[in-house]
Amino acid sequence: MAVLLLAAAQLTDAGVVGTASIHAPAVILGNNTGSLTIINLTVTDGNGNVTIVGPASVAPSTLQSAQVAVYYAAKYLNINQYNYNFTYDIHDDYSNVSGPSAGAAMTLLAISALTNKPLMQDFTITGTISPNGSIGEIGGVYDKIGAASAMGMKYALVPAVPYGSGEDVLYLLVQSTFGVPLVQVSNISQALPYGYGTYKNLSKVAYNFYTNYNVGGLQQSGALCSNGCNSSAFSVLSNFTINFTKNEVETLSPYPAFNDTASQLMRSLNQSEQLNALGYNYLAADLAFIDYQTAFYFGNHLVTRAGGFSTLEGISRFCNTFIPPQLTSSNYEYVLGGELRQAWGNYTITSSINSYNQTGFDSDQVLAEMAQGANGNGWCNAAHEMYTIASGIGGPNVAVSQSLNSVALNRVDRALAYGPGLYLDTAESAYKQGNYPLAILDADYAYALSYSPNVTAEQKYNMTLAMDSNATYGVWASQFAGESKFYIYEAKIANNESNASLYLDQAYSTALLASQMSNDMQVIYDNLQPTGQNTQPGKMNSTAYSVPSIVDLTQVQNDLTQLDKLMTALFIVIAGIFIVNAAIWIILIKERHERRASREADKNVPARMRQKVSR
Repeated sequence: MAVLLLAAAQLTDAGVVGTASIHAPAVILGNNTGSLTIINLTVTDGNGNVTIVGPASVAPSTLQSAQVAVYYAAKYLNINQYNYNFTYDIHDDYSNVSGPSAGAAMTLLAISALTNKPLMQDFTITGTISPNGSIGEIGGVYDKIGAASAMGMKYALVPAVPYGSGEDVLYLLVQSTFGVPLVQVSNISQALPYGYGTYKNLSKVAYNFYTNYNVGGLQQSGALCSNGCNSSAFSVLSNFTINFTKNEVETLSPYPAFNDTASQLMRSLNQSEQLNALGYNYLAADLAFIDYQTAFYFGNHLVTRAGGFSTLEGISRFCNTFIPPQLTSSNYEYVLGGELRQAWGNYTITSSINSYNQTGFDSDQVLAEMAQGANGNGWCNAAHEMYTIASGIGGPNVAVSQSLNSVALNRVDRALAYGPGLYLDTAESAYKQGNYPLAILDADYAYALSYSPNVTAEQKYNMTLAMDSNATYGVWASQFAGESKFYIYEAKIANNESNASLYLDQAYSTALLASQMSNDMQVIYDNLQPTGQNTQPGKMNSTAYSVPSIVDLTQVQNDLTQLDKLMTALFIVIAGIFIVNAAIWIILIKERHERRASREADKNVPARMRQKVSR
């Protein structure tokens, strides 16, 4: 209250230089909703004071943002900020305002008020502000734009993010969901034309999920493979992944706003089918898996926090319902491949569920966990399919030699450069559990994805070719070598140097993984000890886990409450019946005892008395 009186006194005693108004979005923490409030700024003659009035409390981060906004506005206009006082009035009474995400809005307000050039009132902006005028990323985009849409805003300015980043895809999802064009701006200079309404066109968010690879001129994979390679089984696995993804993409059909996204994903899947037909089975499945994540992410765009948690728990239960089949000398690659993906799925889902314990959890984070849920569900379905394939192969049963302990420890130590994360964490966990083959292969992934030689492009190219030609032991090594050859091909015909470099890097890391897999699968195979038993091939029954419709736990709780009331009433009725029956039995037993006692009394009456009575 004292702050309000002080601000009023300042406005009364000083001449007003200018005023400005803007719609600014915010997130209401705790219930995953957004709000759109009005911020007014009054600039008066003064000595550089910056104050915020309106809310019950204002966090230091918000006040600091206002101060930076005033600093940059004065710098932008080349004036002395200490000749003026700035009073921001946030129309959000009795609330607690915190965070720096209104910094960009406050900067536009300062420039508008100091120049007496009004801002448009049909847009909103969110983003932090830095002393050099750059606009930084924020959270809560989904909730904020939802509120902007509800209030009829025609467009929203959001911080520019790297193309292809998770935030970039989130922007597209939010824009499609709420129908509010999102314009990415990097700094205040880019934002001002939109603030004043002088922009030439509305640069909405656009994203291309389809990469047009040069599949037309691609030859058959021709990857060499030794030691019981079952390419037909791997083709089954690839087809499963493609169909699994196709089913997920089709769930987007009820949402016309996602037609373009769904169309791009289907084109991408068609390309995966072409690659699969050419023998690039793992590559086809890998690309389809990425499309599955995207489709799942968009398909869950309306998820609530409770519903998201329910979905993750359902995936977690699925991931823990199946166990690897018996390891044999014929199916060991598919069993180990399944164990890898089951471990990755469980690790991912567990991490996502644990994230729900965080405070300040907004819808952006819920959606991010849905993306992780897609990974987990995809991996666990792949694991289930690999176990099914392994069961269909059968073969002589084997056990793993303990001599792999030292090999696993060596591989884990070598992979430490990868740092904490999926592959190293699951490798260390597998080692501690004594699953040395799994630890070795997990560590191979971590090493291949973290190691990058300091060589020229030509040297990297030659090293890649050499590793590809020697990666022939086992189906996984040959499949990775085939994928590496594909990226080498794309690098050679790329239309610019940047793409060529990206493809070459992808080719090298995949070739390194192929090389490590070739070596270590042979080491693992040499350490498989026959048990003298045999597993007969089983029938392959491929069934994917379909994530159930999202359940709101609030409704579940209400249903459980009603069920509890019914069960209580039923218990009372049953108890009543039991009591009545017990009372009847007591009466009957009592009467029986009385009749028996009467007969016994009759026996003791003298004969004459009995006769007298009988007369």
